[in-house]
Amino acid sequence: MTRWRSTAIVVIALAMAAAAVGVPAATAGAAPRWSRPARLAPPIPRGSTALGAVADDQTLSLGVVLAPSHPQELQALLAAQRDPTSALYGRYLAPGEFAREFGPSADQIDAVTAWLHASGFGNATVAGSAITVRTTAGTATHALGIAMERYRTPDRHDSYFARSAPLVPSAIADDISTITGLTDSGAALPRLDVTPDARTASAAPRPVPNADGLTPCSGAKTEATTGNFFTADQVGALYGIGNLISQGQTGAGKKIAVVELAPHIAANTTTYLTCFGLHNNVTTVVIDGGGTPDSNGTLEANIDIEEAATQAPGAAIVSYEGPNTLSGELDVYSRIVNDDTAVAVSTSWGTCEASSDPAFAAAIGQLLAQAAAQGQTVVAASGDNGSEDCFGSGGGSSHLAVDTPADDTNITGVGGTSLNSSGGESVWNDCAGISSYAQCTTDNGGNPGGAAGGGLSNDVDRPSWQPLEPGGTCSRVAGGGSCRQVPDVSANAGTGEIFRSGNAYLPVGGTSIAAPKIAAIAADVDTACTSRIGDLAPKLVALATHAGYDTSLKDVTTGENDLARTNANLFGARAGIDIATGVGTPIAAGWSCPQVRALSSTHGAAGAHLTVTGFGLETASIRFGSTPATVLSRTATSVTVTVPAGSGTVAVRGTNTMGSGTHTVSFGYPGSLPTNPEARAAGNRAYRTVASDGGIFDFGGAPFYGSTGDIHLNQPIVAMTSDRATGGYWFVARDGGIFGFHAPFLGSAGSAGLDSPVVGMASIAGGKGYWLTTASGQVFAFGAAPDLGSASNLHAPVVGIAATSDGLGYWLAGSDGSIYRFGDAANNGSMFGTPLARPIVGISPDPATGGYWMVATDGGIFGFHAPFFGSTGAIHLNQPIVGIAPTATGKGYRMVARDGGIFSFGDARFAGSMGGSHLNQPMVGLATAP
Repeated sequence: MTRWRSTAIVVIALAMAAAAVGVPAATAGAAPRWSRPARLAPPIPRGSTALGAVADDQTLSLGVVLAPSHPQELQALLAAQRDPTSALYGRYLAPGEFAREFGPSADQIDAVTAWLHASGFGNATVAGSAITVRTTAGTATHALGIAMERYRTPDRHDSYFARSAPLVPSAIADDISTITGLTDSGAALPRLDVTPDARTASAAPRPVPNADGLTPCSGAKTEATTGNFFTADQVGALYGIGNLISQGQTGAGKKIAVVELAPHIAANTTTYLTCFGLHNNVTTVVIDGGGTPDSNGTLEANIDIEEAATQAPGAAIVSYEGPNTLSGELDVYSRIVNDDTAVAVSTSWGTCEASSDPAFAAAIGQLLAQAAAQGQTVVAASGDNGSEDCFGSGGGSSHLAVDTPADDTNITGVGGTSLNSSGGESVWNDCAGISSYAQCTTDNGGNPGGAAGGGLSNDVDRPSWQPLEPGGTCSRVAGGGSCRQVPDVSANAGTGEIFRSGNAYLPVGGTSIAAPKIAAIAADVDTACTSRIGDLAPKLVALATHAGYDTSLKDVTTGENDLARTNANLFGARAGIDIATGVGTPIAAGWSCPQVRALSSTHGAAGAHLTVTGFGLETASIRFGSTPATVLSRTATSVTVTVPAGSGTVAVRGTNTMGSGTHTVSFGYPGSLPTNPEARAAGNRAYRTVASDGGIFDFGGAPFYGSTGDIHLNQPIVAMTSDRATGGYWFVARDGGIFGFHAPFLGSAGSAGLDSPVVGMASIAGGKGYWLTTASGQVFAFGAAPDLGSASNLHAPVVGIAATSDGLGYWLAGSDGSIYRFGDAANNGSMFGTPLARPIVGISPDPATGGYWMVATDGGIFGFHAPFFGSTGAIHLNQPIVGIAPTATGKGYRMVARDGGIFSFGDARFAGSMGGSHLNQPMVGLATAP
């Protein structure tokens, strides 16, 4: 990294001021030397025709993009994050960490900004690694020592270009990666097919009722039925997305960002969501004044939102909308990546690689590398002109070319198939089997044909994770090497799906509908993984090469993508990975991180055979704590293993190529749980209750360690939890004050300036940490308890918190039965939207299944992936229920009422209560003694 002294900035500024008044750089005394780095010059396509100088008053937007610091270390990090044998596999940078580790230094930014200001660019804006200026062609020409001219390029577009590299101070030349805006060639286009095929098959169309659990309104169904098209939920069901949704993998709590260069129309997207019974939160982030008005662009923006919402009904969707200029597109990507809130990013806008600006592609490439390092899954449509991406509906070059940014190695390029009514697929190509493109257009009734983009990049080398496929070598790479192969994965693009735009339902195709579909699957899967799945393409290749076909991927083996009919069908589908469709199309359930939901026995000795049941177990390895188990047999929902050596109580977790699942089940080795029924029953008799004045009442042999019953409290006690390390306990007051007895004090929220009172408390596995939650959903972590986030946009006040068995996640429960998940806490379901006779007052984890129970004031129990053992819902209670706690085995639970009455169910043993006794203050909490 270049290290600057403050005087260097002044020297550059003085030099530029001298140059501005006509002092030659070579004689300007203190001025640094100047250079014209050839890499900063936009290449003018060979065969272009000059049209004259650009007017001085034409508005330009220039982006000076600074090179990342430590580029070799960045590439090493990306490689390690993709390497399953590396300790860094799947470990992504936290928000803000990329800027600290790999961003330009403050001195570098100051030096470049000083040069721009001294050159007459007075409105420089810094965003991440880019410094943007709005200016005119006249100012840019004078300041950068360039001439700007308009050209008509061979693909019949009129664009301006700087005729030479810009003049920059040599002292900062190496710190400048690219300068965008020196040409406006290669403006992005939406990858739409507005005249898609209907579904075809030898058999009659096969309906898919209530696909993905959705029931479209009559308008969408009528349009689909009349034209023999699909609705988007039907296609999702054919790809098995409904299997993810039925398992709670809906994208809930995740964000999908869509890149848009035109505005979407909320009236259309809202109508679509209502039609399909969807409730996704859709928001817009306006960049540089917003998207460029364009009918096809708005259609694109609408369908991206609608497709993503259909396939990820729980996800929030953020439409980042900027102008369709190079600087506008760069700023959109920059905002998405630097916000770093979206787990999945989808773009359906692209440019033919051969006509794209290399400086712009390099700038986008830096942002995509940052996204990959942060664990964001970025997908891009591969284009709709087959293997000749510049062809443009017959109006451009028929030479081989791919689409950018789908060619970038940090992005997942999404190709297209045609999907028939029986679920069969082939490479999308409207001109397949036709002798010429002209004949194809005639055969299509005068409509230009389309085909799935794919082929070999002419700018990007093949990444190490991508296998070399037949036809994958290219002459561009010295020594006969290989180039980046596009696409990585495919989905329906050739058969029309119904969307809402222009106040009507209409069929749309193209790889534009395939990209957001893949992004939505990524968001769904992220819901049940302990960390982001990150860069998707390398993981799909790993699935494909490790028996992933028929469980995770559908192999597409027919068709080719030569749209122009001039390239001899170079890229055809075949068995396995190919350049026409990548790894094939998704079988969505096989992409899930493995979820362990139950064990045939929750305790036993090493060497025992045990059956693990759950979801997404096709390729899962099973670990007991950190120790892998030997797998004896498996299906998608069941794995039989040999218990490895170990001790104590451990979490049994599944891990596969995508990552680790959030659902775990606790397993106890001999000595960690009582082995005979009598001892186990005795262990299930010990419990404690606490009153609002901190008075403790022990039952079943639970030892008394102290209380605050005789201490004046500023605020009443509201909850308690056990310290499973010491056998002691903590309780918490309404103001967040903590009181520990035979349990260490690890901090409190007593002076935190709470926006609402504390209502609940939970401790981590093994003790040594605890969380507090307030009624507003604010969570405070202390000791070894990780800070995993707080709830927002509440439907009703939070009433309690429950921790996962491994201490790496927690659930918050609202009084209306809503659930908010954090860390590895699984989405097991909630009562939100279901009428309740009485409000929810507490939540308890099930240590056996990884599920949870919620309890209402009348003692009604609601179990989610947790068995029902009984309730007091139909019993007259003298006082309402105020708390619930499970037994150590998870095969029972107790409830405590406000008057101290205890109600036991399952293997929970009744050992006494305070019901009928005079209490100074009401009961507020209950805890099982360790």
